[in-house]
Amino acid sequence: MTSLTVAIVSPGGTFEQNRLDAALLRARSLGITIIHDSQAKTGNPPFLNGTKDERLHELKAVEGLSSEAIWCSRGGCGALELWLDYGQEIYAQTIAPLIGYSDNTILHFIRFMRATRIGIHGPVFLDLTQDRPTLVEAIELLVKKRAEKLVYPALKRLNHFVQSSIQGELVVMNLISLQSLAGCFDPTFLHGKILALEEVNEPHYKIFRALHHLKNAGILTGLKALLLGQIGTERPAIIAQTLVPLASDLGIPLFDWPIFGHEQPNWPLLFGASATIRAVDEHFFTLTYNEQHDHTPIKHDL
Repeated sequence: MTSLTVAIVSPGGTFEQNRLDAALLRARSLGITIIHDSQAKTGNPPFLNGTKDERLHELKAVEGLSSEAIWCSRGGCGALELWLDYGQEIYAQTIAPLIGYSDNTILHFIRFMRATRIGIHGPVFLDLTQDRPTLVEAIELLVKKRAEKLVYPALKRLNHFVQSSIQGELVVMNLISLQSLAGCFDPTFLHGKILALEEVNEPHYKIFRALHHLKNAGILTGLKALLLGQIGTERPAIIAQTLVPLASDLGIPLFDWPIFGHEQPNWPLLFGASATIRAVDEHFFTLTYNEQHDHTPIKHDL
């Protein structure tokens, strides 16, 4: 049983209402208190859950509530449309972290870049129907600011640019979602950070194209490290033929870490938190957070 108090939002793609109803029922059975639920809406285009104004209104409404977290019902397309309108007046003062992955990483990116908000890249609310209580417990540890109690599986190094210790702010993005932001922000924003990428069953040539787009745009320059999460069935070829040569060309430490993304497991990670990657032996490393994060806005160095 958990003791989380959450607000549910649906800023992305549409879904069947019965799936949300089942997730709400499961959440309450786990002891999660819902102070704002959401609903399936008709969008235009039809793959969006409601109009842009409806989705922005819902995001603004939950930011004023006393929830411990704001949980996205699902991912899907939609977050990029909110780039110009999802401003700091909506989220800068709340202490509630946003939870979600996939296209929701755009919302994490907005909140972190514009107001240094720490979020949680982790399962969406509809994932509760998959009966994975250990991941709910992991989310609760991060929401309750007990990140030191969460022990992640080891990272495996994939090249030889790796020091015994690497420190930086952890940015966890869906690859194609990050690619869609190229040109929307100063590429130097990611310099000095640890970038973790995940994707779902995109063909190798699209992964190749996206990564080289990011490289050519300067977005991958100066990273402290690049972590590869779940990326689909062509993973071995993507690593050997695209990621290893690209990381070698840029001189970036590259790690294999398929613990997060669209598949199981999807371990929750703190988006924007200061983290350290440390060597355990020649091949394996650990990731830990450097301090407790209270999710409130702080002054950023950039």
